[in-house]
Amino acid sequence: ERMVAVGSVPRAIALGFDVTWVTDLTDQTVTRVGEDDSLTTTGLGVTATGLAAGRDAVWAIASNEGDVIRLESMTGRVLVRIPLEPGLTDIAAGDQSVWVTNADAGTVTQIDARRNEPVATIANLEGPAGVVVTADGVWIAERRGRRLVQVDVHRATIIDAIPVDLPPDDLALTAGTIWAANQGAGTVTRIDLRERTTQVISVGRLPTAVAASETAVYALNDLDHSVSEIDAATGDVVRTLSLSDPVTQEPSQITPGGIAADDKGLWISVQSY
Repeated sequence: ERMVAVGSVPRAIALGFDVTWVTDLTDQTVTRVGEDDSLTTTGLGVTATGLAAGRDAVWAIASNEGDVIRLESMTGRVLVRIPLEPGLTDIAAGDQSVWVTNADAGTVTQIDARRNEPVATIANLEGPAGVVVTADGVWIAERRGRRLVQVDVHRATIIDAIPVDLPPDDLALTAGTIWAANQGAGTVTRIDLRERTTQVISVGRLPTAVAASETAVYALNDLDHSVSEIDAATGDVVRTLSLSDPVTQEPSQITPGGIAADDKGLWISVQSY
């Protein structure tokens, strides 16, 4: 177990380039946490609400300003700012493109990662929220539409849709499967992309974010101050981690923010004790 102090209100987390990246809502920063817990903090001047690690850069979104910010992977310094519309919701990075959803505008925008500029926008989406990049395309959660839509990365057009029973929010990806947090329902929906089947899994209250390794999926339960671990193969909840103060054991003192996972472990951002 590791604990690293990175700011006042740490929120979004991304794993990439063998380090951990964390935004801070109050400090308006992004911090690069090295494997030796060394810290490099970059001031953004705006509040970064989402992060994604791409092939050779880290990307942040500032929802209120509508900015997409490219960060250098070795130093965390700001390379370029790309203005979009305010209301940005989520971001995902592929090899050549970055995809940004905007729930307010009902859009997803494709950014060319080589030219650092938007090249296509798909409009008229019904509450676009989480977004993930797979080998076969980009998948976007539509909250109001209650479905996942697939976008062709080359033509920036919708080519498929899978309906779900509950409004999908944040998304995570394992082999052939997308996992969608259902905030209001206290569940996670497992979507098998090949079989086109869904499974609803009860977790905790208000799961605001999901993250996945190869074998496990984690749901961050905001109101319960806990994390539910789901077996990626079976869909069973195998354990629940309470985010309690190590001294008082009071979970109410811990406010969770973001979550990220890989085969090395699980990262959770929380406000200071």
